Amino acid sequence: EPISSIDLMERASISACKQLIGTVFFKRIHVVCGMGNNGGDGLAMARLLSEMGKEVQVSICRMNDEGSADFEQNLKRLPTSITVHDLDTSTAFHSEADVLVDCIFGSGLNRPVEGWPGRVIREMNESGLPIIAIDIPSGLFIGDNSNNPLKNIIQAYATFSFQVPKYPFLFARYEKYTGITKILHIGLLKTFDQQALATIITPALFKKRHLSHFEHKGKKGFLSLIAGQGDM
Repeated sequence: EPISSIDLMERASISACKQLIGTVFFKRIHVVCGMGNNGGDGLAMARLLSEMGKEVQVSICRMNDEGSADFEQNLKRLPTSITVHDLDTSTAFHSEADVLVDCIFGSGLNRPVEGWPGRVIREMNESGLPIIAIDIPSGLFIGDNSNNPLKNIIQAYATFSFQVPKYPFLFARYEKYTGITKILHIGLLKTFDQQALATIITPALFKKRHLSHFEHKGKKGFLSLIAGQGDM
């Protein structure tokens, strides 16, 4: 669709805020951001939630000198009423909010989280607060996680992802990280090109043939069951 990335981020953030308001009750919210586009989503959500009258706090994991272009633009858009803290090697995570939003690492993560960002993730999990992960829980890979030690991963109450379900959402062993999964449609064109790792078959893909009440059982079709093992 002919839309800028910053405007698409705004659309995604509006959808995530609507879902958030409808999922948990809160007055105070703490958004924890990385410095990529997932962090940009978090900053946009923080601004929108503040405009709704929520008490908003933002923490930024300062892993780089500068974030993505859309992250930096949304950082400039934050109102002065929002408290922003930097997290680094010497800063422990602490929150007195009602709910946390995880926007540290998004779909681009392809290696295990180590060092102080891993500590931040552990401290968020240990806070006892419900965590809402945006796109995918930080620390979880978007595809195959067989090479992921699953050590420093957000354990979310719910995950709000965009447009399509992500591969780990389909397996029971990752439920402790994803929690409830909600897929939010943000208006991508049907020609949106993606490399599919799996296909979810839904009843919408099939159209039942109308049968007469007097149809002979031999004409009502047959059932084929294709079964596998492991991840099949």
